[in-house]
Amino acid sequence: MTDSISSHTPSGRGVTGIEFVPRSAQSAAKDIKPLIVALHGATCFSGYWDLDEERTASIAASALGLPFVAIDRPGYAGTDSVDLDGSTYQLATAKWIEDEILPELWQKYGVPNGCSAVCLMCHSLGCCVGITIASLHAETVNKAQYPLAGLVISGVGRRLRRSASVVDNPAELDIGILPPVLQRDLSEQVPFMLGDPELQLYDQAITSTLASQAGSMTREELHGGIMFMVTEAGAPFIESVQCSVLYSLAEHDHAGYGTQEEARSYAEMFKSSRRVDWSLMRNAPHAIEWSKAGKGWYFHCLGWALEVTADYVIQQQQ
Repeated sequence: MTDSISSHTPSGRGVTGIEFVPRSAQSAAKDIKPLIVALHGATCFSGYWDLDEERTASIAASALGLPFVAIDRPGYAGTDSVDLDGSTYQLATAKWIEDEILPELWQKYGVPNGCSAVCLMCHSLGCCVGITIASLHAETVNKAQYPLAGLVISGVGRRLRRSASVVDNPAELDIGILPPVLQRDLSEQVPFMLGDPELQLYDQAITSTLASQAGSMTREELHGGIMFMVTEAGAPFIESVQCSVLYSLAEHDHAGYGTQEEARSYAEMFKSSRRVDWSLMRNAPHAIEWSKAGKGWYFHCLGWALEVTADYVIQQQQ
């Protein structure tokens, strides 16, 4: 299981989250070792990645000897909000994470533990922020304050169901019809995140632990995220990502449409990425990490992070 963290960035804004640094990762000796930094989805918190003793990133991180950090994204838990100043939630928060939070995490967890690069692991609307971060990083890679080797994303796609987008045609969603803050109660959170109970995609016992992950989000985050996915707003960011990308779409994702064609179509948008691996994950829901496939997914993601970090290190040496 993980420990809580709390700190302040150079601008004085607070950041909270969780950390897990196994003893096998606590070495300054240079090795092929990514620092995993995770970004949760909307209405969830950093604890998304550490739901209970079975559904936690710490199992794979411990086995592979990798440091794992998950932050509460801006506006969640103890992490301060950012002034959008006419920007989208996705771009404004990505800039803060790229400019201050990730450099600080790299100095605190990456450098002391001999890590080679950062790999971002993102879920749902957190992917829109993660993609934007990777795009911003590509623009300034020669003067970046931390190395970025990979980006893991799941729970996003090019089309959305009404259950995730409020209206039948999400591209036409007017932000003015949304309340300032949107709250998802537990009765909505369970089927949305885990799928229909009769499909048996998850252990029924975990529903009692999900109250901690049924929070709220601002309309700016929801509207910006929807526009990022279903209109051309996100295309420039997606197409400019240069690091390696691992993408999976769940077959029973209640937010989108889980088909091979949908997964392939979205993966093909990463035109500038060094490597793109994608899949349709059969018999998995929106929250893959909470499902019966969760442990395998964690090992797959962190193992993949090791692969692309090795590639990154060799590439830098050539």
